[in-house]
Amino acid sequence: MVDDRLGHDKCPLCQLPAVSHFDTVLYRHGDRSANNHVKCDRCGEFDLTWGALERIDELGVDYLLSGITREWTETGKKDGKISEDNVNTLINLAPRTLKDRRRRLLKAISRKAAGFESEVMIDCNRDHPFAFVRAKNDFVFILGLLQAEGSGNWGFNKNDIIGVTITAQGWDLVDEMPRPTMSSEKAFVAMWLNDEVNAAYSEGIEPAIKSTGYNPIRIDFKEYAESVIDEIIAEIKESRFVVADFTEHRNGVYFEAGYGKGLGLDVIWTCRHDHMTKLHFDIRGFNVIVWNDPADLRQKLSRRIRAVVGYGPLHDPTKTLGS
Repeated sequence: MVDDRLGHDKCPLCQLPAVSHFDTVLYRHGDRSANNHVKCDRCGEFDLTWGALERIDELGVDYLLSGITREWTETGKKDGKISEDNVNTLINLAPRTLKDRRRRLLKAISRKAAGFESEVMIDCNRDHPFAFVRAKNDFVFILGLLQAEGSGNWGFNKNDIIGVTITAQGWDLVDEMPRPTMSSEKAFVAMWLNDEVNAAYSEGIEPAIKSTGYNPIRIDFKEYAESVIDEIIAEIKESRFVVADFTEHRNGVYFEAGYGKGLGLDVIWTCRHDHMTKLHFDIRGFNVIVWNDPADLRQKLSRRIRAVVGYGPLHDPTKTLGS
C-alpha cells in the first residue's frame, strides 16, 4: 500500500530506514500534495508528494526515481521535489539502456574522485541508484562492464565495497559526455522561417510547447549581438529538447536537429504532409509527426512532448490543451 510508505521513518522509494517528515494534516484532508521530506542514505535528500508516490507505485519505477534523487543530493541540489506535476518528466530523465546506465554511473564515480588517479570506494548496497538499477547484482554487472570496456579498474573488493579508479579512457568519456540542461525550461524550435509556416508556429508549435510547461525559443524572435550560428548553438545547449520541423527541408533545420541529437537531447521531428516525400532518408527512420494544419500539429506535438519528454517546470496542471 502506498499509504504505508509515507511518514513511517523509512524511505518511500527504497523502503530502507530514513529520516522522514510527512505533512499529515494535508494527508488527512485527502490532499494529494501532502509532502514527505526524506533523508535516506541510499536515495539522498528530497521531497515527495503523496500523489507522485501513487504514480510511481503504479508504474513500478521507484528505482529510477532513486537514481534521480541520489543525483540531486550528490550534485548539491537542495530543493529537489517529486510532485504529481513533474513525476513523468523526472521518469523520462532516467537512463533506460545499458549504455546510458554505465555512462551515468561513470559520471557519478568521476564526481567522487579526488584526482585522476584516485580510487573511489563504491558501496554496492548503498550506491546502486547511481546506475538506475533495482538490485546490487545488476549494479556489479554494470561495474564489470566499465572495467571490461577499459573505463575503470577495480582495486579493493571486499564485503560489497569496491574500489574503482577511472582510466584515461574513462576520463575521456566523461569529458565527452553531453551535458544537456535537464531542468531547463527552454525548447529550441528549428523550422523554415517563412510566412507560409507562420501559423504552424503560432497556432501549433508554440502553444503545444507552452502547454506542456516549456518556453519555445525560435532564433529569429531573439535579439543577439554575436554570430547567429554561435547563438543557435548556445540556445540548443541550454534547451531541454528540440522540435525540428522539416517542411521545405531547410539545411539549417537538419543541422540544428543533428546538433541537438549529438548533445543527447530529445529531438521531436515534424513535417507537413505534402513535404514528406522529400524527407531525407536519414530522418525517415525516426517517428516523424506528420501534420495537416496547425491545429493537427498542436495536438500531435503536445501528445508527443508529454510522452517523450514529460511536463516541464512551467506546466500549469489546471490548464490543459486538448487531447
